[in-house]
Amino acid sequence: MDIKLERMRVNEALNARDAVVRRFAEACVSVREKNTIIQNLKRERNDLERQLAMVNGRNAMLAAENPNTSTRALEERKNAKIALEVARLSDICKNFQHEIRMLRIHIETSGKEGDPMPESIENIHQHSRREWQTCLHRILLHAQDLAAAAATRRDAPSVSPRPASPLPLSPIVFTSPKSPEVLAPDLQMQALTLEDHEQRVATAMAAPDPIERIQARNAELAALPLPADIPPDVLRPITIPSPFTLHEFLGATPVLLRTQLGNYRVFQQTTTYWCPEREEHGYFLTPIYKCNTNPRVSTAHRWAVVDMAPKLNRHTECFYNKDGKWYYAGIYQAFWLDELTPAEWENLSNEVQPPSPHILLSLTLPAFSKTTQALVKETLAGRKNTSPQNVYETGQLYIAGALKVACIGLQCIGFNNNLYRMLLEHAAKCAQTGKWRATPVIAGPTWGAGAAANVNVNALQVSPVLAGSAVSYAIEGSEGSAGDFEPKA
Repeated sequence: MDIKLERMRVNEALNARDAVVRRFAEACVSVREKNTIIQNLKRERNDLERQLAMVNGRNAMLAAENPNTSTRALEERKNAKIALEVARLSDICKNFQHEIRMLRIHIETSGKEGDPMPESIENIHQHSRREWQTCLHRILLHAQDLAAAAATRRDAPSVSPRPASPLPLSPIVFTSPKSPEVLAPDLQMQALTLEDHEQRVATAMAAPDPIERIQARNAELAALPLPADIPPDVLRPITIPSPFTLHEFLGATPVLLRTQLGNYRVFQQTTTYWCPEREEHGYFLTPIYKCNTNPRVSTAHRWAVVDMAPKLNRHTECFYNKDGKWYYAGIYQAFWLDELTPAEWENLSNEVQPPSPHILLSLTLPAFSKTTQALVKETLAGRKNTSPQNVYETGQLYIAGALKVACIGLQCIGFNNNLYRMLLEHAAKCAQTGKWRATPVIAGPTWGAGAAANVNVNALQVSPVLAGSAVSYAIEGSEGSAGDFEPKA
């Protein structure tokens, strides 16, 4: 009997232990799910903060470019609000007329003019009186704002400086793109009201067609000043043999030349356009959103806003390729211009390439030009296991306007004649010795093949005006893509 009781106690203890283990397992699963949800929410919050910062920066840029237009828009909004308050005052006047009629009926019924008003009439009167005072106060405030806006427009200068970046330098500070954390202690969240949303929709609907937008960009680029040290149109090329690349050639340059070079960009025709009036200036297209794969989970992908702040306001040495020969273009500075509209996406290029035969036959593919193909490829560059269906879906997102393309302006700000001369001398030396590639070093950083260089792929194209031609040239060579290059110490 005692043995049976002990067995029962042991079984109960084991069952209790199993129940506790199951509860702990369920709790662990729940905690992991909650952690995943929290991480996703944090990433979404960071993306929203960056988007808000970009929107605020663009609004500030537009206001700085044309304060008169911004002031007029403010006046129109204030006038609309005043009209709304006047309509409310009209309704309040009707309520007062109704109260007067009720009071007359009350006096005629009671026969005494000095009798107190009924409680219902008194409540209506007090409510109407408060509404009347509130409407008058709002109208006075709007009138004061209109007077201040008119004074600002009258005193504003005709030309105002344009900020070069859509992202404010302070107080919002972004960390490395590899980190999901964003430091924005003083970020001011603006209320997105229905009225603002309707106004943005109306502005987007009233936007000019793609040709007018391109003309507006070219007009802004034509207003930029030209540097005084622009060389003659004919430049001496840097002829690099076919097995070698520009990156290998620059990696084999002397330390002094590498230090003077600092970083460089290579221009690409498919995503860069130049001002017809001043071909030294132009703009290139780059995705605002990019798809990345989680390094720990190859099947987990997420969309993130590209941090463009490091690419702007930087002086960069630039190169371009023409007929298999390389040319030094000069020093360029990038600045925020605007965004591409869905209509412009459809009109990027008239040259349409046939779709890939590997695309699913059940899908009706859009017509992809070289430009759109390059942008879609750059959008999915951080995604692993990309399929033709992913490319198709990304193109559809661009067509629908869900994904955006930024127009980054390019301003020529100088030409380094000393660097140009040293590059030509080094090219002549390499042609004599045949050493176009640096010798690999066992220890320490190298500049030859297989060297770990800090290259951020962001290919551009250059204006052909320095080469004495009115036609843009593509980069057709071994440099399939290039970007900011920063030599390591």
